[in-house]
Amino acid sequence: MNTNEIILKTNNFVTQLNVCENALQNHEMIAIIGEPGYGKTTALDSFTSMHRDCVIYDRAQKSITAKLFYSSIYNKFSGESFNPSYSIYYYIRKVANRFNENSLNKLLIIDEAGKFSPGMLEYIHELRDLTNETTGIILAGPEYFEEHIVKWKEQKITGIPEVYSRISSWVRLMPPTNNEKIELVRAHGIHDKDFEKFIKSSPDFRDVKNKIKNYLKNKA
Repeated sequence: MNTNEIILKTNNFVTQLNVCENALQNHEMIAIIGEPGYGKTTALDSFTSMHRDCVIYDRAQKSITAKLFYSSIYNKFSGESFNPSYSIYYYIRKVANRFNENSLNKLLIIDEAGKFSPGMLEYIHELRDLTNETTGIILAGPEYFEEHIVKWKEQKITGIPEVYSRISSWVRLMPPTNNEKIELVRAHGIHDKDFEKFIKSSPDFRDVKNKIKNYLKNKA
């Protein structure tokens, strides 16, 4: 059985759907902070799937250049392939124009935002100012994402104080509860009290899923 097929409406899941809806409707830039395995990507993927006409989801990568990142976002709108001769200025404005092109509220979700450098965040500031009347932005990352931004702001690194001031709220996800862990176990058809006790020590959903996979493999 594929454990990724089962999605539970956990506290973190519901919180993130509500945060995304708020950002979409009110054009806010909101940061979602949670450690790996707390369910960020699952919830953000789900919200994107429910709003494919107005939500763009992309994932930050440490190795990607700014031009490639914004061309990737633009490609999700248009299917246009990357042209290295175009400038980052061109791509940011092309993306902004697509977000602004009609009266429909839109949302840009950036997962793994903790991988952004100060320079990449400065470009987010630029995009934000170009789209703040039409588009919400979600920046999702682990605890160190906020720690880095706060440190860079205190160091007065160019553009970071402006980015920080535009984030309307920081939403912190919580570790999964024991009841949520057990609910996930039972959703996979496992009714084993000893195993339920065993997974209570798991720090996150990813660890629970790995233990479920191993349990099912050993029982096969």
